[in-house]
Amino acid sequence: MSMPLDLYVIRHGESEANVIVQAGEQGDNSLYTQDNVTVPDRSWRLTATGRKQADCIGRWLVSQQQLFDRYMVSPYVRTRETAATMALPKAKWEENRVLRERSWGEINTITKDEFKNNYARNWNFKNTDPLYWRPPAGESIADVAEDRVHNILTSLSRKSDSESVVMVTHGDFMLALMLTIEDLADEEFLHRADSDDWKITNCTCLHYTRRDPENRPHLQACALGADRPARARRDDRPLGGQGGAVARIQAPVSLQWRFGGCGAGRRSTPAGVLRQIAFPGRETSQNLRELEWCVVRLVVNAVPQARARRVVMSNIFQWQLHGDGKTLAPGEVVEPDERLTWVRTAGIGAQHVIAMFGATFLVPILTGFDPSTTLFFTAMSTALFLLINRNVLPSYLGSSFGFIAPITAVTTANKGIAVASFGIMVTGILLALVGVLVHYAGSKWIDIIMPPVVNGAIVAIIGFNLAPSVWTNFQAAPDTALVTLLAVLLVAVLFKGLLGRLNILVGVIIGYVYACIRGQVDFSAIGDAAWIGFPKFHLPQADFSILPMFIPVVLVLVAENVGHVKSVAQMTGRDYDNQIGTALMADGLGTTLAGFGGGSGTTTYGENIGVMAATKVYSTAAYWCAAAFALILSLCPKFGAVINTIPAGVLGGVTTLLYGMIGMIGIRIWVENKVNFDKPLNIMVAAITMIIAIGQFAFTVGGISFNGIAIGTIVILVAYHGLKAIGKATGTIAKDDPDIL
Repeated sequence: MSMPLDLYVIRHGESEANVIVQAGEQGDNSLYTQDNVTVPDRSWRLTATGRKQADCIGRWLVSQQQLFDRYMVSPYVRTRETAATMALPKAKWEENRVLRERSWGEINTITKDEFKNNYARNWNFKNTDPLYWRPPAGESIADVAEDRVHNILTSLSRKSDSESVVMVTHGDFMLALMLTIEDLADEEFLHRADSDDWKITNCTCLHYTRRDPENRPHLQACALGADRPARARRDDRPLGGQGGAVARIQAPVSLQWRFGGCGAGRRSTPAGVLRQIAFPGRETSQNLRELEWCVVRLVVNAVPQARARRVVMSNIFQWQLHGDGKTLAPGEVVEPDERLTWVRTAGIGAQHVIAMFGATFLVPILTGFDPSTTLFFTAMSTALFLLINRNVLPSYLGSSFGFIAPITAVTTANKGIAVASFGIMVTGILLALVGVLVHYAGSKWIDIIMPPVVNGAIVAIIGFNLAPSVWTNFQAAPDTALVTLLAVLLVAVLFKGLLGRLNILVGVIIGYVYACIRGQVDFSAIGDAAWIGFPKFHLPQADFSILPMFIPVVLVLVAENVGHVKSVAQMTGRDYDNQIGTALMADGLGTTLAGFGGGSGTTTYGENIGVMAATKVYSTAAYWCAAAFALILSLCPKFGAVINTIPAGVLGGVTTLLYGMIGMIGIRIWVENKVNFDKPLNIMVAAITMIIAIGQFAFTVGGISFNGIAIGTIVILVAYHGLKAIGKATGTIAKDDPDIL
C-alpha cells in the first residue's frame, strides 16, 4: 500500500455563495435576502465566472495528465458542476462526503456584522486562533484535518492501483489537507494563513507528487518561465515542526502560465508559487507508514475572482454575453444564462425548430390534428416552460408520441378530435398535479412507484402497441414507404453533425419527393390555403369513458420529462433535481393548454437535446428564439397545408422506425438500469405487459373502453407491487433484494 504518485486537489469555481460573501465583506449586505439565506450550503451553484474558471483549470489539467486512476468530488452542487465543466476525458467521478465543505454551523447564513454582534466572544476567538476556532455548531480546520483528511488519506493509501488521483473539493478542506500532508507546525500554518501567496482562491490547484520534479517537464517550464527574480522568504523555518532532518523550503518563484481562451484572448496569468519540500516518514494514527512524499505544490489561479454582483436577477430575461458573442473555440460551452449575439442565437433557435419538425409534425399527421395548431401550442408551451423554470432549464416542448395510441383509439371509435382533446387536457392537468407533488415532496416516490422494470415496460408498450397502424400505412404504398425508411437509415450513417441528427426530417423530404414523382401527393388543399392566418382552434368535448386510455400517458410523460431533465443535467454539469417538479408542472400546463385549444399534447424533446449536444450551446435565449420561429410558422396556413399532404406511404416508412424506437427506449431503460431478468418477478410482469400491448388487448367495462396501453399499465403496476409484497411477506423475495426495488 502506498500513496498516489500524483494527487491534484482543486477548489471549486466561484459560486453564488462566494459572490454574496464577497459583497458582504465589502459592506454590501443586500444579497443576504430571504431567498438566499434559506438555500442549503450544498445547493449553491457556480456563477458564469466559476464555470469559466473550471473550464480553464480543466484544460490546464488535461495538458498535464490526460487520464487519472481515480476521480473524486464533493457531493455539493458547486463541486459537481466544477468537475463536469472541467470535462476531463473518460472521467468517472465518485462522490465522497468526506470531501464536503467545512461545516459553518450557526453562522453559515448570517452577515459578518451579525456574527460580530451576536457571537462576540466567538468572533474574537476566530481572529486569535483560526486553526482551532470552531464556529458555533460547526467544525474547525483542525477538526477537518484530524477527522476527514485522515480518513481520505487512509483510503488513498489502501487504493494501491490509484497512481494518480484528482479531487474537486473546498477551500478549507484543502487547507486541512495541506496541514496534514505537509505536517505543518501551528506557527507555519498561521504564517501561511496570513500570506496572500498561500491564499486558496476559486479553482486553485494543489499538486502533490512522489515523482522526481526534475523529470516533470511542466515543472521545469514553470521555473524557466519566471517573469521576475525569486523573492526571499521571511524566514527559514522548516515545514516539519516535530524534529528530524527536514529540508528547507526553497525561495518562492513567481511563475507564468499562458491559457488560451481564458478570458480575453491569450494572456499571462500569475500561477502563484512553486515549493518543494521533503520530510521523513512517520507512523501516524492512520497507519500511513514511511510516507516519503516529495511534494511539489503548484498553485494555478486560472481566472481572477469576479467582482461581486447580484445572484438573484430581478429580470429573468437577462443573459450574459458569452465572450465577444461571436467566436467559440472547439468544445467551448455557452451556458443556459449566457447567449451569443442575437443573430447567432436566432440561428441556433432555427436549428432547434428544424430538429423537432420531423417528430412534432408526425403526431398531428398520424392523429388527424391540425399541424399548424399543434405547432402553435408547442411554441406557447415552450415559452410557458421557460417562464415557470425561470430560464434555468433549456428545453423545447414538442408533440409527445405518448398520445398517438389513445388518440388513434378515440378517432377509430368515431368519437372525434374534440373528445381526444378532452383526454389530452385531463392528462395535462394530472401531470401538472404530479409536478406540484414532486416539487414539494421530492422525486424519490417516483422511483418507488415506477422502478426501472415498470418504467421501461410502460414506455416500451407505447411504441409496440402502435405496430399494426404502421403496417396499414406501409401497405398503402410499399415502394414509397421503403424509399422513406432507407433514406432515414442511410442519412443517419452517411452524415455527421446536425445533418445526421436530422435524418428523420431529411428522410421524410426524400420520401415526399419520391411520392410526388409517383403521383401520390394531392396538392389541391395547398392552393386554397392562405399565407397568413390563425390556426384552427377547437374546444374539447367531455367524454369520461375515454380517460382510461389517456391516464397511463401521464406515467410516460413523467418518465420522458425526468429522463430529459437528467440528460440536460449531465450535459451542462448542473444539478437540476430541484427542477424536476417545475418541469413536470410546466409540461402539464402546456399539455392542458394544448388540449383546451385543439393541439396535441407536449413533452420535452430528445431531438433538441441532441442539438445542444452537437452545438454545446445551452442558452435558454436560443429556445425563446425557437419558440418565436415556431409561432411565426404556425401563423402560415399554407405551410400547414403542405405538411398535411404527406402521403400514407411516407408515414408508413418513417413510423416503422419511430414507433420501434419508442419501444426500444423502454428496453434501454431496462439495460441502463441493469434490470435483472433472472428474477422471476421482473421477467413475468414485463412479459405479460408486452404481450398485452403488442396483442392489442381491449375490453369495455360499464361503457368505459380499455386498450392495450391502459391494460398493460394497470397490470404491471398492480402485478409488480402486489407480487413483490406477497413475496417479501412469505420470504420468497428477500426484503433487501437489490434487484426487486
